[in-house]
Amino acid sequence: MRSNISPSSLRSLLKNDYLILLIVVLGLVLRIYDLGGESLWLDEFYSVNIAKLGLTDMLRELRFENESNPPLHFILLHYFIALFGDSEFAVRLPSALFGTFSILMIYMIGKRLFNRETGLIAALILAVSVFQVNFSQEARGYNLMMFLGLFSLYSFLRIIDSRHRGYSITYILSSALLMYTHYYGVFVVAAENIYFFSLLLLSCKTGELTLKRWLQFQFVLLVLFLPEVVYMKDASALQKGFWLTVPGLSVLSDTFSTYSGPQTLFVLYTVFAVLALFIIVSSAFNNGLANRLYSSGYLQPAKFKIMNAYFLLVLLVSVIVIPYVISTIFIPIYYVRYTMVASAAFYLLAALGIDFIRSTKLKLLLVGLIIVVSGYALTRYYVNDWKPGWRNVISDIDENAAAGDVVAIYPFFETGNTEYYSKRDDLDVRRLFELSELDFNLNGGRLWLIVTEREYPSFDSYEDVLTERYEIVTDRQYSQLRLYELKDKAGD
Repeated sequence: MRSNISPSSLRSLLKNDYLILLIVVLGLVLRIYDLGGESLWLDEFYSVNIAKLGLTDMLRELRFENESNPPLHFILLHYFIALFGDSEFAVRLPSALFGTFSILMIYMIGKRLFNRETGLIAALILAVSVFQVNFSQEARGYNLMMFLGLFSLYSFLRIIDSRHRGYSITYILSSALLMYTHYYGVFVVAAENIYFFSLLLLSCKTGELTLKRWLQFQFVLLVLFLPEVVYMKDASALQKGFWLTVPGLSVLSDTFSTYSGPQTLFVLYTVFAVLALFIIVSSAFNNGLANRLYSSGYLQPAKFKIMNAYFLLVLLVSVIVIPYVISTIFIPIYYVRYTMVASAAFYLLAALGIDFIRSTKLKLLLVGLIIVVSGYALTRYYVNDWKPGWRNVISDIDENAAAGDVVAIYPFFETGNTEYYSKRDDLDVRRLFELSELDFNLNGGRLWLIVTEREYPSFDSYEDVLTERYEIVTDRQYSQLRLYELKDKAGD
């Protein structure tokens, strides 16, 4: 039976904007689903605790404590908590919303650089990505960074080919806010500069964007960001390099693997991203192999300028390679989640490679494969516990501890979890820098010890320390946590 789906009908279908609305709604549902299901974890507690401070105290905390991010996300979260409270759902909702807005932005960039089909496929990849959904369900500023980064890139592309002054305003505003969200925003602005000066050197058209005007934009951004540079130049976390280590070479491939999620998608996206680059470069130089591929009927000819793909390559190099080089030579600053904006370039190249396929059936099959494999990965993501089970641990203590019992937490920096979840104020909460500090006078009461998997991957490796001083009454395993109920040994 002849299929009713033809290349022309598929193209007609993809050109209808309601498809992107369906993809955005899908992405929103995936990000809202079970948003408050898991407990907050260390970084989220830190975000919430900072956001609850007054603005002056917030800025002081960011400067002198171990926080390596600018203040914008914390300020937004401060007012969001004031309006909607500090439940797990409420504090994560901004990330879910900005993650959803990013789906629309990658579509607009893909459509601007290439076509609607590429934008739609890239938007779908981002919408169902377990990597993107994960950070859309975390009360941190990464998805705000993603959205503002894509907004800055889109505005930049528009001011190159538009006389509308509004894009100049959105470019400056989004870029400034981006750098006040995360310091990696500087690398996004660097990518835009590299691309712009490449256009000038190659005598490519830049529309109304002259060199003088571009330098004015960068001067304005420098002035706007200068207060943050001056304020944070002596920041504790930046001076110490915080907890990051020098990355190995494998971190580069691991980055793209993390963007992809399941290994199947990593292979798929990598193959089609490389295919897209090959087709565009080959077409630009009128390569005979490319022409044979077109004539074979498997691929359709590239209709785009090589500089469009170069734009994405510049973004990858600026946001991934430059921080990697800095980390290996100067100070470790590389962390995969910080490079999140670069994932959009990877998704767009993969989407472009898929769109180059001439066969409608094969193209639909690949899109279906992305949905099915991503759906399986998301099912595992929703079913399993990926964050420490603080809510259950503290609830257990609240229900069973007697007034005056000691609650000890190791390592010490996890104490904020108790403050968030506990509904009692009659317990003696202690922070432990070392397990050797377990020497409390219980006076017939109980010691409730919480140990995190972060510090001890193997829980059995330290129980001899506990039994030297106490008798273990009960011990219970939770997600990445273990709770011990201890009492004094008989005769002590």
